[in-house]
Amino acid sequence: MNRSGFRPSRYLCAGVLLVLGWAAPGARGQISIALKTDFRRYLRYEPVSVTVILRNLSGNTLVFGKEGVNQGYLRFRVERQDGSEAPWLDRDFNPVEDLVLGAGESRQLALALNAVFDLQREGTYSVTAQLGHRRLPHDYRSEAVTLDVREGLPVLQRNIGLPTASATDQIQAITVSMLLFHDGEKGCYCLRAEDDKAVYGTVRLGPQITGSQPQMDVDAASDVHVLIQLQPRLFAHLVYSISPAGVRLRQRQQYLPDAYGPRLTRAPGYVRIVGGNPLREGMDQEGPIFPEAPAGR
Repeated sequence: MNRSGFRPSRYLCAGVLLVLGWAAPGARGQISIALKTDFRRYLRYEPVSVTVILRNLSGNTLVFGKEGVNQGYLRFRVERQDGSEAPWLDRDFNPVEDLVLGAGESRQLALALNAVFDLQREGTYSVTAQLGHRRLPHDYRSEAVTLDVREGLPVLQRNIGLPTASATDQIQAITVSMLLFHDGEKGCYCLRAEDDKAVYGTVRLGPQITGSQPQMDVDAASDVHVLIQLQPRLFAHLVYSISPAGVRLRQRQQYLPDAYGPRLTRAPGYVRIVGGNPLREGMDQEGPIFPEAPAGR
């Protein structure tokens, strides 16, 4: 994926219901449509997840197709604060294509909004969703959801090479950065892998805890190890694999602190944790604090 767009990725996400609106106030009782997001503020190149909630109150089953009496669509309008529209990346994208929505049925459709629109520019965006169908007398539109896209502050950085399939293949160089990002309520740490052509993934790691500094290192297999404090007496050791396909969480172990740690240490060929008391299987508390996101840009 190049820097002009985001790798298409649709996925379900947990979130808070933000708005519920109608495009046709005089035709209430046909379709309800609402938007929700998991965050109000996003790091640049992080998947901007949006879930559309549809409810069919028309008394009829609606089949969404490309043409004819069943022709239907779900479109988005994304505006910047200055009133300009965010550039489209995929104008043909129609998430309700082939959807069958029974009478009285509710359905949630989730997607990464920056798979469809270019949201690389920092700023505030207003997003609305609009549903149309040939059998309905009106289109129906949600109230606007407002979200911010911001850049983070680099905290730690490592330059790594990715393992190759053979001893003669050219080694791909990747920069892995830990960024401090303020999500509007608190600071949180994020991990980003990129080169000069693409960002291969951006994930949230955990919150900023006053007086605690996260650690990051890379082992011989180019896996990235992160030690981060999640709560006053809870740490997480996270191991990520990096590839052009994205940033994938391979391992997570949580620790309670002791007099010696935990702390991340490096030895020839590997990275390990010294000190701390690992939580036994079945006692693992929820973590990381933030949901892992798919690879992005």
